[in-house]
Amino acid sequence: MHRGIPYTLVGGVKFYERKEIKDILAYLRLVANPKDSVSNKRAEKLGKTRFANFCQLAEKIMSDEGRVLMDKKELTTLYLLDKVVQTTKYLEFFDQKNEDDLARLENIKELRSVATEFPNLFEFLEQVALVEAAQSPKNSESSNNGKVTLMTAHSAKGLEFEVVFIVGLEEGLLPHSRSLMNQEELEEERRLVYVGITRAKCLLYLSYAQKRLIFGQRGSSMPSRFLGEIPNHLFESSALVGIKKNNYELYDIDF
Repeated sequence: MHRGIPYTLVGGVKFYERKEIKDILAYLRLVANPKDSVSNKRAEKLGKTRFANFCQLAEKIMSDEGRVLMDKKELTTLYLLDKVVQTTKYLEFFDQKNEDDLARLENIKELRSVATEFPNLFEFLEQVALVEAAQSPKNSESSNNGKVTLMTAHSAKGLEFEVVFIVGLEEGLLPHSRSLMNQEELEEERRLVYVGITRAKCLLYLSYAQKRLIFGQRGSSMPSRFLGEIPNHLFESSALVGIKKNNYELYDIDF
């Protein structure tokens, strides 16, 4: 999106169409525009008490003093997002022992990452609107020629492409942090990487970030163990230095 590269998303629910994301965006849109009737209706459906608490918060934020602080970027998008979630007790909707709810909580954390890139609330909402417009059915149904196709490894099964990029090959992402202590889940992650690798007909790019902004915080990343399992002679160009499978034995479990 930042580079203006056209793309099409295959499979799954688009990020800004997920319920938990739309709920929080409704609150934030009401902060920016109290007359937004669509967002108002959605926020009210989340609970009368939640909505009443939110209205008190929004009134303080949109006061003359609050607007001054927002103009000075002292009331950042991230601060407002966190304050809305805290005030409405929105996270009480989710059970941290439920896998689906854990995924929804991670989506909310990822929204925080986006918020850090746009400290001004109005600029943040404008960026969201641009992304939503680009992902609208009208644009999605147009010709895919010249577009990058984004998909999960699950969605790629049975397909082939001239060029394939597998990104995020980092410990905690691929393999996912929740699979590191479970050998069966770790093997499933390994199979998914194999699926991704074998989708490429001509060129395959495997990449990882040394530093990544995730859940609103920037931190160092460790290359995925799966990279270390690929023989070095198969790499045409590599920035990997001394990555060995036994570096990760701490996480492996024998049954």
